[in-house]
Amino acid sequence: MLGKVPGNGGTGTGGTEGPVIRPRRGPLRFEPIHIELRDATPVVLRPIRPEDKHRLSEGLERLSNRSRFRRFMAPVTTLSAEQLAYLTEIDYFDHFAWVATLEANPDFGIGVGRYVRLEDDPAIAEAAVTVLDEYQGRGLGTLMVGLLAVTARMAGIERFRAYVLEENEPMLGLLRVLGARAGYDSAGVLTLDIPLRTDPATDEPVAETMRLALSLAERSLAKDVPKRRRGGGARAKPTG
Repeated sequence: MLGKVPGNGGTGTGGTEGPVIRPRRGPLRFEPIHIELRDATPVVLRPIRPEDKHRLSEGLERLSNRSRFRRFMAPVTTLSAEQLAYLTEIDYFDHFAWVATLEANPDFGIGVGRYVRLEDDPAIAEAAVTVLDEYQGRGLGTLMVGLLAVTARMAGIERFRAYVLEENEPMLGLLRVLGARAGYDSAGVLTLDIPLRTDPATDEPVAETMRLALSLAERSLAKDVPKRRRGGGARAKPTG
């Protein structure tokens, strides 16, 4: 039986560092994660692959103009071959990305979250999460933020830096719960530094989702074995 993403996030303050995550070296490999969203939609979360280029292109086309602008802060409608290579041919350590697809249709991507480590400050990574409009509000974005945070901690990253439009209240609300500190980057754009806490000190449901993300990431971390079992991957246990 699949688990479900917990309820809606909300506002809150502060947080703790949470469970200790030991930094690793080299590429981070994870098995696919199977979970249900809050509305019972079964999805699969897994690291991005080079063959996901067409999924990214199709996903961009499916985004509304508003969501597209929130992600790129520019009227981007297509991605070049060079951009697609950069976004999918990654090292899984300094640059990592999770993708979400429908379990019933693995070719249909519904979300992507990524971080890229800053060269001049290796303890910080820029991060962004995008979810198709029709799948927003179901807990997927929060879960992907959590998975990114846990993955980055494994890579020795201590903080995320995000650039968010001032009008993007859903994302700003989530990041404030996670202890983000905001400042202005430019007119209408905020820069937020988020400490990578996996167990926020709040009773809001977002804390439960972050704890779920930690559990899922640890359970799906690929072991160094010669062969991968067929049908492998982490499956979430019921959370309530």
